[in-house]
Amino acid sequence: MKNKFSRLSTVAVLIAVVIFANQCGSKVLGTYKDGKVTEKDVKNYLKVTGMQVNPDPNVTKRIVHDIVLLNALSVEAEKESLDKDPDAVYFEGIYKNNILRQELFNKNRSKYDDDEEKVYHARHILVKTDPSAPGAPAGISKSEMDAELKIEQIYADITSGKISFVDAVKQYSDDGGSKAKDGDLGYFTSGIMVPDFESEIKRLSGESEGVPARVLTDKVPVHFNAEKGSPVITSLGKGVTVDTVASESKGDMIKIHYGNIAGFIEKQSLKELSKSDKISNPVKTQYGWHIIELLDDDSVDKDGYAKLILKTQFEGKKESADRAENMANMYWERVKRNQIMEWQNNVYKSFGLAHAGAAVLEPDWQKKSELLKSDKFTVTREDFEKYLNWISKDQNMDLKTIMADINMLQRYFRFYVDSILFSQQAIIEKIDQTKEYKSRMDIERKRFLSELYKKKHWYGEEKPVTDAMLKSEYDKIKGMNPNIPPFAQMRERIKQQVVMRDSRMNVMRNEETYLQSISFQLVEKNFK
Repeated sequence: MKNKFSRLSTVAVLIAVVIFANQCGSKVLGTYKDGKVTEKDVKNYLKVTGMQVNPDPNVTKRIVHDIVLLNALSVEAEKESLDKDPDAVYFEGIYKNNILRQELFNKNRSKYDDDEEKVYHARHILVKTDPSAPGAPAGISKSEMDAELKIEQIYADITSGKISFVDAVKQYSDDGGSKAKDGDLGYFTSGIMVPDFESEIKRLSGESEGVPARVLTDKVPVHFNAEKGSPVITSLGKGVTVDTVASESKGDMIKIHYGNIAGFIEKQSLKELSKSDKISNPVKTQYGWHIIELLDDDSVDKDGYAKLILKTQFEGKKESADRAENMANMYWERVKRNQIMEWQNNVYKSFGLAHAGAAVLEPDWQKKSELLKSDKFTVTREDFEKYLNWISKDQNMDLKTIMADINMLQRYFRFYVDSILFSQQAIIEKIDQTKEYKSRMDIERKRFLSELYKKKHWYGEEKPVTDAMLKSEYDKIKGMNPNIPPFAQMRERIKQQVVMRDSRMNVMRNEETYLQSISFQLVEKNFK
Protein backbone atom coordinates (compact mmCIF):
# COMPACT_ATOMS: atom_id res chain seq x y z
CA MET A 1 0.00 0.00 0.00
CA LYS A 2 2.84 2.32 0.90
CA ASN A 3 4.47 1.70 -2.49
CA LYS A 4 1.17 2.42 -4.23
CA PHE A 5 0.82 5.79 -2.50
CA SER A 6 4.48 6.52 -3.21
CA ARG A 7 3.92 5.93 -6.92
CA LEU A 8 0.81 8.10 -6.87
CA SER A 9 2.76 10.89 -5.17
CA THR A 10 5.48 10.67 -7.81
CA VAL A 11 2.91 10.90 -10.59
CA ALA A 12 1.30 13.92 -8.92
CA VAL A 13 4.65 15.67 -8.68
CA LEU A 14 5.38 14.97 -12.35
CA ILE A 15 1.98 16.31 -13.39
CA ALA A 16 2.60 19.47 -11.33
CA VAL A 17 5.99 19.93 -13.00
CA VAL A 18 4.45 19.56 -16.48
CA ILE A 19 1.67 22.05 -15.65
CA PHE A 20 4.21 24.51 -14.28
CA ALA A 21 6.42 24.12 -17.36
CA ASN A 22 3.48 24.76 -19.67
CA GLN A 23 2.51 27.87 -17.73
CA CYS A 24 6.03 29.33 -17.87
CA GLY A 25 6.16 31.96 -20.56
CA SER A 26 2.36 31.94 -21.04
CA LYS A 27 1.77 35.34 -19.40
CA VAL A 28 -0.35 37.38 -21.83
CA LEU A 29 1.24 40.72 -22.78
CA GLY A 30 -1.20 41.92 -25.41
CA THR A 31 -4.62 41.09 -26.87
CA TYR A 32 -6.44 41.93 -30.10
CA LYS A 33 -9.62 40.88 -31.87
CA ASP A 34 -8.35 37.58 -33.25
CA GLY A 35 -5.61 36.61 -30.82
CA LYS A 36 -3.05 37.36 -28.12
CA VAL A 37 0.70 37.72 -27.63
CA THR A 38 2.43 35.93 -24.74
CA GLU A 39 5.87 36.09 -23.14
CA LYS A 40 6.71 32.91 -25.05
CA ASP A 41 5.87 34.63 -28.36
CA VAL A 42 8.19 37.52 -27.50
CA LYS A 43 11.06 35.17 -26.52
CA ASN A 44 10.66 33.25 -29.77
CA TYR A 45 10.59 36.50 -31.78
CA LEU A 46 13.80 37.68 -30.11
CA LYS A 47 15.50 34.33 -30.72
CA VAL A 48 14.47 34.09 -34.37
CA THR A 49 15.30 37.69 -35.27
CA GLY A 50 18.57 37.69 -33.29
CA MET A 51 17.55 40.75 -31.24
CA GLN A 52 19.13 41.27 -27.84
CA VAL A 53 16.97 40.85 -24.74
CA ASN A 54 16.28 44.27 -23.25
CA PRO A 55 14.81 44.56 -19.70
CA ASP A 56 13.15 47.90 -20.54
CA PRO A 57 9.34 47.30 -20.52
CA ASN A 58 8.87 49.92 -23.26
CA VAL A 59 11.08 47.90 -25.62
CA THR A 60 9.03 44.77 -24.89
CA LYS A 61 5.81 46.71 -25.53
CA ARG A 62 7.13 47.77 -28.94
CA ILE A 63 7.94 44.15 -29.78
CA VAL A 64 4.39 43.09 -28.78
CA HIS A 65 3.09 45.90 -31.00
CA ASP A 66 5.18 44.58 -33.94
CA ILE A 67 4.14 40.95 -33.43
CA VAL A 68 0.45 41.90 -33.46
CA LEU A 69 0.91 43.84 -36.70
CA LEU A 70 2.77 40.94 -38.32
CA ASN A 71 0.09 38.44 -37.31
CA ALA A 72 -2.91 40.58 -38.24
CA LEU A 73 -1.64 42.20 -41.46
CA SER A 74 -0.35 38.89 -42.86
CA VAL A 75 -3.87 37.48 -42.43
CA GLU A 76 -5.33 40.56 -44.18
CA ALA A 77 -2.87 40.06 -47.07
CA GLU A 78 -3.89 36.41 -47.46
CA LYS A 79 -7.59 37.36 -47.41
CA GLU A 80 -6.90 39.68 -50.36
CA SER A 81 -4.82 36.93 -52.07
CA LEU A 82 -1.81 39.24 -52.22
CA ASP A 83 0.42 36.20 -51.67
CA LYS A 84 -0.86 34.71 -54.96
CA ASP A 85 0.45 37.56 -57.11
CA PRO A 86 3.23 36.24 -59.44
CA ASP A 87 5.69 38.88 -58.18
CA ALA A 88 4.85 37.97 -54.60
CA VAL A 89 5.38 34.26 -55.28
CA TYR A 90 8.79 35.00 -56.80
CA PHE A 91 9.74 37.35 -53.96
CA GLU A 92 8.78 34.74 -51.37
CA GLY A 93 11.04 32.21 -53.11
CA ILE A 94 13.96 34.65 -52.92
CA TYR A 95 13.34 35.28 -49.23
CA LYS A 96 13.20 31.54 -48.59
CA ASN A 97 16.54 30.98 -50.35
CA ASN A 98 18.16 33.81 -48.40
CA ILE A 99 16.93 32.46 -45.06
CA LEU A 100 18.12 28.94 -45.91
CA ARG A 101 21.50 30.39 -46.84
CA GLN A 102 21.74 32.38 -43.59
CA GLU A 103 20.73 29.41 -41.43
CA LEU A 104 23.33 27.23 -43.19
CA PHE A 105 26.03 29.83 -42.50
CA ASN A 106 24.94 30.13 -38.86
CA LYS A 107 25.20 26.37 -38.45
CA ASN A 108 28.71 26.24 -39.89
CA ARG A 109 29.94 29.31 -37.99
CA SER A 110 28.83 27.82 -34.66
CA LYS A 111 30.49 24.52 -35.58
CA TYR A 112 33.83 26.22 -36.22
CA ASP A 113 33.55 28.49 -33.17
CA ASP A 114 33.68 25.51 -30.81
CA ASP A 115 36.68 23.83 -32.47
CA GLU A 116 40.18 23.69 -31.10
CA GLU A 117 42.87 24.98 -33.43
CA LYS A 118 46.46 24.06 -34.09
CA VAL A 119 48.89 26.76 -32.92
CA TYR A 120 52.59 27.02 -33.68
CA HIS A 121 55.54 28.54 -31.85
CA ALA A 122 58.54 29.37 -34.03
CA ARG A 123 61.54 31.60 -34.52
CA HIS A 124 63.23 32.56 -37.77
CA ILE A 125 66.16 34.21 -39.53
CA LEU A 126 65.31 36.57 -42.38
CA VAL A 127 67.59 37.78 -45.17
CA LYS A 128 65.68 40.47 -47.05
CA THR A 129 65.92 40.87 -50.81
CA ASP A 130 63.67 43.89 -51.29
CA PRO A 131 64.67 47.27 -49.79
CA SER A 132 61.03 48.43 -50.03
CA ALA A 133 59.71 45.50 -47.95
CA PRO A 134 58.16 46.47 -44.58
CA GLY A 135 60.81 46.84 -41.89
CA ALA A 136 63.82 46.69 -44.25
CA PRO A 137 66.93 48.25 -42.63
CA ALA A 138 68.04 51.60 -44.08
CA GLY A 139 70.44 51.28 -47.00
CA ILE A 140 69.91 47.54 -47.48
CA SER A 141 70.64 46.38 -51.00
CA LYS A 142 70.91 42.67 -51.71
CA SER A 143 70.46 41.04 -55.07
CA GLU A 144 68.39 37.87 -55.34
CA MET A 145 71.55 35.82 -55.90
CA ASP A 146 73.43 37.36 -52.96
CA ALA A 147 70.51 36.73 -50.59
CA GLU A 148 70.10 33.11 -51.74
CA LEU A 149 73.83 32.35 -51.41
CA LYS A 150 73.92 33.96 -47.96
CA ILE A 151 70.90 32.06 -46.61
CA GLU A 152 72.32 28.76 -47.95
CA GLN A 153 75.62 29.43 -46.12
CA ILE A 154 73.79 30.30 -42.88
CA TYR A 155 71.75 27.09 -43.20
CA ALA A 156 74.92 25.02 -43.76
CA ASP A 157 76.60 26.60 -40.73
CA ILE A 158 73.59 25.91 -38.48
CA THR A 159 73.07 22.29 -39.58
CA SER A 160 76.80 21.52 -39.29
CA GLY A 161 76.93 22.91 -35.74
CA LYS A 162 79.27 25.73 -36.66
CA ILE A 163 76.83 28.32 -35.22
CA SER A 164 73.71 28.10 -33.06
CA PHE A 165 70.35 29.24 -34.40
CA VAL A 166 70.13 32.05 -31.83
CA ASP A 167 73.63 33.33 -32.64
CA ALA A 168 72.79 33.22 -36.37
CA VAL A 169 69.69 35.35 -35.66
CA LYS A 170 71.80 37.92 -33.83
CA GLN A 171 74.43 38.10 -36.58
CA TYR A 172 72.41 37.82 -39.78
CA SER A 173 68.62 38.40 -39.41
CA ASP A 174 67.12 41.45 -41.10
CA ASP A 175 63.86 41.21 -39.12
CA GLY A 176 64.39 43.89 -36.47
CA GLY A 177 61.19 43.07 -34.58
CA SER A 178 61.95 39.43 -33.87
CA LYS A 179 65.75 39.83 -33.81
CA ALA A 180 65.54 41.53 -30.41
CA LYS A 181 63.79 38.37 -29.13
CA ASP A 182 66.24 35.86 -30.65
CA GLY A 183 63.99 35.53 -33.69
CA ASP A 184 60.97 34.45 -31.58
CA LEU A 185 57.64 34.99 -33.37
CA GLY A 186 55.50 33.79 -30.46
CA TYR A 187 52.47 31.51 -30.94
CA PHE A 188 50.33 31.93 -34.05
CA THR A 189 47.50 30.16 -35.82
CA SER A 190 47.01 29.09 -39.41
CA GLY A 191 46.34 32.02 -41.72
CA ILE A 192 48.53 34.52 -39.85
CA MET A 193 51.79 34.03 -41.75
CA VAL A 194 52.26 34.38 -45.52
CA PRO A 195 51.45 31.12 -47.42
CA ASP A 196 54.99 29.90 -48.16
CA PHE A 197 56.08 30.49 -44.57
CA GLU A 198 52.99 28.67 -43.26
CA SER A 199 53.55 25.73 -45.62
CA GLU A 200 57.04 25.24 -44.17
CA ILE A 201 55.71 25.44 -40.61
CA LYS A 202 53.15 22.72 -41.39
CA ARG A 203 55.89 20.65 -43.03
CA LEU A 204 57.99 20.88 -39.86
CA SER A 205 55.00 19.94 -37.69
CA GLY A 206 54.42 16.76 -39.70
CA GLU A 207 51.22 17.88 -41.42
CA SER A 208 52.77 17.52 -44.89
CA GLU A 209 53.58 14.03 -46.16
CA GLY A 210 55.51 14.89 -49.33
CA VAL A 211 59.24 15.46 -49.78
CA PRO A 212 60.08 19.19 -50.06
CA ALA A 213 61.65 20.52 -53.26
CA ARG A 214 62.61 23.99 -54.47
CA VAL A 215 61.69 25.52 -57.83
CA LEU A 216 64.95 26.39 -59.60
CA THR A 217 63.85 28.79 -62.34
CA ASP A 218 61.17 31.43 -62.83
CA LYS A 219 57.70 30.85 -64.35
CA VAL A 220 57.77 27.05 -64.15
CA PRO A 221 54.45 25.71 -65.51
CA VAL A 222 52.29 23.41 -63.36
CA HIS A 223 50.42 21.00 -65.66
CA PHE A 224 46.99 19.48 -65.06
CA ASN A 225 48.27 15.93 -65.54
CA ALA A 226 51.54 14.06 -66.22
CA GLU A 227 51.39 14.70 -69.97
CA LYS A 228 53.73 17.56 -70.96
CA GLY A 229 51.18 18.98 -73.38
CA SER A 230 48.34 19.00 -70.81
CA PRO A 231 46.69 22.32 -69.78
CA VAL A 232 48.72 24.61 -67.51
CA ILE A 233 47.05 25.34 -64.14
CA THR A 234 49.49 28.06 -63.05
CA SER A 235 53.21 28.88 -62.97
CA LEU A 236 55.53 29.06 -59.97
CA GLY A 237 58.46 31.42 -59.37
CA LYS A 238 62.05 30.66 -58.47
CA GLY A 239 62.65 29.75 -54.82
CA VAL A 240 59.13 28.45 -54.08
CA THR A 241 59.11 25.28 -51.95
CA VAL A 242 56.64 22.55 -52.95
CA ASP A 243 55.82 19.04 -51.71
CA THR A 244 56.57 16.25 -54.19
CA VAL A 245 54.58 13.00 -54.31
CA ALA A 246 56.76 10.32 -55.92
CA SER A 247 54.04 7.64 -55.84
CA GLU A 248 51.89 9.63 -58.30
CA SER A 249 54.73 10.84 -60.53
CA LYS A 250 55.25 9.59 -64.08
CA GLY A 251 58.42 9.69 -66.20
CA ASP A 252 59.97 13.16 -66.16
CA MET A 253 56.86 14.69 -64.59
CA ILE A 254 56.57 14.79 -60.79
CA LYS A 255 53.35 15.37 -58.83
CA ILE A 256 53.49 18.40 -56.53
CA HIS A 257 51.31 20.11 -53.93
CA TYR A 258 51.60 23.84 -53.30
CA GLY A 259 48.91 25.33 -51.07
CA ASN A 260 45.61 24.43 -52.76
CA ILE A 261 47.36 23.67 -56.07
CA ALA A 262 48.00 20.07 -57.15
CA GLY A 263 49.61 19.31 -60.50
CA PHE A 264 52.72 18.14 -62.34
CA ILE A 265 56.13 19.79 -62.91
CA GLU A 266 59.16 18.62 -64.89
CA LYS A 267 61.71 17.05 -62.51
CA GLN A 268 64.57 19.13 -63.95
CA SER A 269 62.83 22.28 -62.63
CA LEU A 270 63.12 21.11 -59.02
CA LYS A 271 65.82 20.53 -56.42
CA GLU A 272 64.92 17.96 -53.75
CA LEU A 273 65.49 19.19 -50.18
CA SER A 274 66.24 17.31 -46.98
CA LYS A 275 63.36 16.91 -44.54
CA SER A 276 64.07 18.10 -41.00
CA ASP A 277 62.09 17.70 -37.80
CA LYS A 278 63.14 21.05 -36.33
CA ILE A 279 64.85 23.45 -38.75
CA SER A 280 63.55 24.27 -42.21
CA ASN A 281 65.42 24.48 -45.47
CA PRO A 282 65.76 28.06 -46.70
CA VAL A 283 62.28 29.29 -47.63
CA LYS A 284 61.52 32.18 -49.96
CA THR A 285 58.57 34.55 -49.37
CA GLN A 286 57.77 38.03 -50.62
CA TYR A 287 59.93 39.42 -47.79
CA GLY A 288 63.10 37.48 -48.60
CA TRP A 289 64.70 34.20 -47.50
CA HIS A 290 63.92 32.54 -44.15
CA ILE A 291 65.26 29.71 -42.04
CA ILE A 292 62.60 28.60 -39.53
CA GLU A 293 62.89 26.66 -36.31
CA LEU A 294 59.67 25.13 -34.97
CA LEU A 295 59.76 25.29 -31.16
CA ASP A 296 56.32 23.88 -30.34
CA ASP A 297 52.88 23.08 -31.74
CA ASP A 298 49.67 22.29 -29.92
CA SER A 299 45.87 22.21 -30.27
CA VAL A 300 44.07 24.69 -28.04
CA ASP A 301 40.80 26.56 -27.70
CA LYS A 302 40.59 30.36 -27.79
CA ASP A 303 41.18 30.75 -24.03
CA GLY A 304 44.19 28.44 -24.21
CA TYR A 305 45.57 30.51 -27.07
CA ALA A 306 45.22 33.72 -25.03
CA LYS A 307 47.23 32.10 -22.20
CA LEU A 308 50.01 31.15 -24.62
CA ILE A 309 50.16 34.71 -26.01
CA LEU A 310 50.29 36.10 -22.46
CA LYS A 311 53.12 33.72 -21.56
CA THR A 312 55.32 34.24 -24.63
CA GLN A 313 54.63 37.84 -25.69
CA PHE A 314 53.81 39.53 -22.39
CA GLU A 315 55.97 37.44 -20.05
CA GLY A 316 52.94 36.39 -18.01
CA LYS A 317 52.19 39.90 -16.71
CA LYS A 318 48.65 39.98 -15.29
CA GLU A 319 48.10 43.58 -16.41
CA SER A 320 48.55 42.42 -20.03
CA ALA A 321 45.84 39.70 -19.85
CA ASP A 322 43.25 41.87 -21.64
CA ARG A 323 45.70 42.64 -24.47
CA ALA A 324 46.52 38.94 -24.84
CA GLU A 325 42.81 38.10 -24.95
CA ASN A 326 42.16 40.77 -27.60
CA MET A 327 45.01 39.44 -29.73
CA ALA A 328 43.68 35.89 -29.39
CA ASN A 329 40.19 37.05 -30.42
CA MET A 330 41.56 38.88 -33.46
CA TYR A 331 43.64 35.93 -34.65
CA TRP A 332 40.82 33.48 -33.90
CA GLU A 333 38.39 35.48 -36.01
CA ARG A 334 40.83 35.41 -38.91
CA VAL A 335 41.21 31.64 -38.64
CA LYS A 336 37.44 31.16 -38.55
CA ARG A 337 37.02 33.42 -41.60
CA ASN A 338 39.55 31.32 -43.47
CA GLN A 339 37.73 28.14 -42.46
CA ILE A 340 34.40 29.56 -43.61
CA MET A 341 35.98 30.58 -46.93
CA GLU A 342 37.39 27.08 -47.36
CA TRP A 343 33.96 25.61 -46.59
CA GLN A 344 32.36 27.98 -49.15
CA ASN A 345 34.88 26.89 -51.77
CA ASN A 346 34.08 23.23 -51.03
CA VAL A 347 30.35 23.87 -51.49
CA TYR A 348 31.05 25.50 -54.86
CA LYS A 349 33.23 22.55 -55.86
CA SER A 350 30.47 20.11 -54.90
CA PHE A 351 28.24 21.89 -57.47
CA GLY A 352 30.86 21.62 -60.20
CA LEU A 353 32.48 25.07 -59.87
CA ALA A 354 36.17 25.69 -59.17
CA HIS A 355 35.75 27.98 -56.14
CA ALA A 356 33.56 30.68 -54.58
CA GLY A 357 34.94 33.34 -56.95
CA ALA A 358 33.91 31.35 -60.04
CA ALA A 359 30.58 33.18 -60.38
CA VAL A 360 31.74 35.92 -62.78
CA LEU A 361 29.40 37.89 -65.03
CA GLU A 362 30.85 38.44 -68.51
CA PRO A 363 30.61 42.00 -69.97
CA ASP A 364 28.49 40.71 -72.90
CA TRP A 365 26.15 38.72 -70.63
CA GLN A 366 23.00 40.23 -72.16
CA LYS A 367 23.83 38.50 -75.46
CA LYS A 368 23.97 35.04 -73.85
CA SER A 369 21.17 32.68 -72.91
CA GLU A 370 23.23 30.86 -70.22
CA LEU A 371 25.41 32.84 -67.82
CA LEU A 372 26.82 30.04 -65.66
CA LYS A 373 26.69 26.30 -66.15
CA SER A 374 28.04 23.22 -64.42
CA ASP A 375 27.01 19.58 -64.45
CA LYS A 376 24.64 20.24 -61.53
CA PHE A 377 22.95 23.58 -62.22
CA THR A 378 22.54 26.39 -64.74
CA VAL A 379 21.88 30.12 -64.39
CA THR A 380 20.16 31.62 -67.43
CA ARG A 381 20.00 35.26 -68.47
CA GLU A 382 16.23 35.19 -67.91
CA ASP A 383 16.78 33.95 -64.31
CA PHE A 384 19.19 36.76 -63.55
CA GLU A 385 17.04 39.45 -65.15
CA LYS A 386 14.10 38.38 -62.97
CA TYR A 387 16.37 38.66 -59.93
CA LEU A 388 17.51 42.16 -60.94
CA ASN A 389 13.88 43.19 -61.36
CA TRP A 390 13.21 41.98 -57.82
CA ILE A 391 16.25 43.88 -56.52
CA SER A 392 15.04 47.12 -58.10
CA LYS A 393 11.60 46.76 -56.47
CA ASP A 394 12.80 45.45 -53.11
CA GLN A 395 15.44 48.18 -52.68
CA ASN A 396 13.51 50.90 -54.51
CA MET A 397 16.28 51.35 -57.09
CA ASP A 398 16.05 52.33 -60.74
CA LEU A 399 16.61 49.22 -62.89
CA LYS A 400 18.44 51.24 -65.55
CA THR A 401 20.92 52.45 -62.92
CA ILE A 402 21.64 48.86 -61.90
CA MET A 403 22.04 47.67 -65.49
CA ALA A 404 24.51 50.47 -66.27
CA ASP A 405 26.89 49.61 -63.40
CA ILE A 406 28.96 46.46 -64.18
CA ASN A 407 30.45 46.36 -60.67
CA MET A 408 26.99 46.42 -59.10
CA LEU A 409 25.85 43.72 -61.53
CA GLN A 410 28.85 41.56 -60.56
CA ARG A 411 27.94 41.82 -56.86
CA TYR A 412 24.31 40.94 -57.48
CA PHE A 413 25.26 38.03 -59.75
CA ARG A 414 27.61 36.61 -57.11
CA PHE A 415 24.95 36.97 -54.41
CA TYR A 416 22.32 35.40 -56.66
CA VAL A 417 24.51 32.36 -57.38
CA ASP A 418 25.37 32.14 -53.67
CA SER A 419 21.69 32.10 -52.72
CA ILE A 420 20.97 29.28 -55.18
CA LEU A 421 23.92 27.08 -54.22
CA PHE A 422 23.77 27.53 -50.47
CA SER A 423 19.99 27.17 -50.26
CA GLN A 424 20.30 23.87 -52.16
CA GLN A 425 23.13 22.84 -49.83
CA ALA A 426 20.90 23.73 -46.86
CA ILE A 427 18.18 21.43 -48.19
CA ILE A 428 20.78 18.66 -48.66
CA GLU A 429 21.74 19.14 -44.99
CA LYS A 430 18.00 19.16 -44.06
CA ILE A 431 18.11 22.66 -42.57
CA ASP A 432 14.64 23.26 -44.01
CA GLN A 433 13.34 20.59 -41.61
CA THR A 434 14.73 22.17 -38.45
CA LYS A 435 12.56 23.90 -35.87
CA GLU A 436 14.77 27.01 -36.01
CA TYR A 437 14.33 27.41 -39.77
CA LYS A 438 10.56 26.85 -39.64
CA SER A 439 10.15 29.43 -36.84
CA ARG A 440 12.20 32.00 -38.70
CA MET A 441 10.45 31.33 -42.00
CA ASP A 442 7.08 31.75 -40.29
CA ILE A 443 8.04 35.19 -38.94
CA GLU A 444 9.74 36.28 -42.18
CA ARG A 445 6.72 35.19 -44.24
CA LYS A 446 4.42 37.22 -42.00
CA ARG A 447 6.78 40.18 -42.32
CA PHE A 448 6.76 39.80 -46.10
CA LEU A 449 2.97 39.55 -46.33
CA SER A 450 2.44 42.51 -43.99
CA GLU A 451 4.73 44.59 -46.21
CA LEU A 452 2.62 43.63 -49.25
CA TYR A 453 -0.45 44.89 -47.43
CA LYS A 454 1.25 48.15 -46.45
CA LYS A 455 2.47 48.75 -50.01
CA LYS A 456 -1.04 48.31 -51.39
CA HIS A 457 -2.95 50.36 -48.79
CA TRP A 458 -0.57 52.71 -46.97
CA TYR A 459 2.41 53.63 -49.10
CA GLY A 460 2.05 56.52 -51.55
CA GLU A 461 -0.39 58.53 -49.41
CA GLU A 462 2.19 61.19 -48.61
CA LYS A 463 1.68 64.80 -49.64
CA PRO A 464 3.66 66.05 -52.68
CA VAL A 465 7.04 67.51 -51.75
CA THR A 466 7.31 71.15 -52.84
CA ASP A 467 10.40 73.35 -53.23
CA ALA A 468 9.11 75.52 -50.39
CA MET A 469 9.13 72.46 -48.08
CA LEU A 470 12.65 71.52 -49.19
CA LYS A 471 13.92 75.10 -48.74
CA SER A 472 12.47 75.15 -45.22
CA GLU A 473 14.27 71.89 -44.38
CA TYR A 474 17.49 73.26 -45.89
CA ASP A 475 17.29 76.40 -43.74
CA LYS A 476 16.89 74.26 -40.58
CA ILE A 477 19.99 72.23 -41.48
CA LYS A 478 21.99 75.35 -42.35
CA GLY A 479 21.06 76.86 -38.99
CA MET A 480 22.90 73.95 -37.33
CA ASN A 481 25.69 73.69 -39.92
CA PRO A 482 26.44 76.94 -41.82
CA ASN A 483 29.10 75.23 -43.96
CA ILE A 484 26.80 72.89 -45.91
CA PRO A 485 26.82 73.13 -49.76
CA PRO A 486 24.31 75.40 -51.58
CA PHE A 487 20.63 74.43 -51.77
CA ALA A 488 20.90 73.41 -55.46
CA GLN A 489 23.49 70.74 -54.56
CA MET A 490 21.58 69.48 -51.52
CA ARG A 491 18.07 69.52 -53.03
CA GLU A 492 17.82 65.85 -54.12
CA ARG A 493 19.39 64.51 -50.93
CA ILE A 494 17.02 66.56 -48.77
CA LYS A 495 14.08 65.44 -50.91
CA GLN A 496 14.95 61.77 -50.32
CA GLN A 497 15.16 62.39 -46.58
CA VAL A 498 11.83 64.22 -46.51
CA VAL A 499 10.08 61.52 -48.56
CA MET A 500 11.45 58.76 -46.31
CA ARG A 501 10.48 60.65 -43.15
CA ASP A 502 6.96 61.41 -44.38
CA SER A 503 6.48 57.83 -45.55
CA ARG A 504 7.62 56.50 -42.18
CA MET A 505 5.30 58.89 -40.29
CA ASN A 506 2.40 57.96 -42.57
CA VAL A 507 2.94 54.24 -41.94
CA MET A 508 3.10 54.83 -38.18
CA ARG A 509 -0.21 56.72 -38.26
CA ASN A 510 -1.83 53.93 -40.26
CA GLU A 511 -0.44 51.32 -37.88
CA GLU A 512 -1.99 53.04 -34.85
CA THR A 513 -5.33 53.44 -36.62
CA TYR A 514 -5.30 49.78 -37.64
CA LEU A 515 -4.40 48.58 -34.13
CA GLN A 516 -7.36 50.54 -32.76
CA SER A 517 -9.63 48.91 -35.35
CA ILE A 518 -8.68 45.40 -34.10
CA SER A 519 -9.01 46.43 -30.43
CA PHE A 520 -5.34 45.97 -29.59
CA GLN A 521 -4.53 46.42 -25.91
CA LEU A 522 -1.44 45.90 -23.80
CA VAL A 523 -1.91 44.00 -20.54
CA GLU A 524 -0.08 46.61 -18.45
CA LYS A 525 -0.04 44.64 -15.18
CA ASN A 526 2.07 41.91 -16.81
CA PHE A 527 4.89 44.31 -17.64
CA LYS A 528 5.62 45.11 -13.98
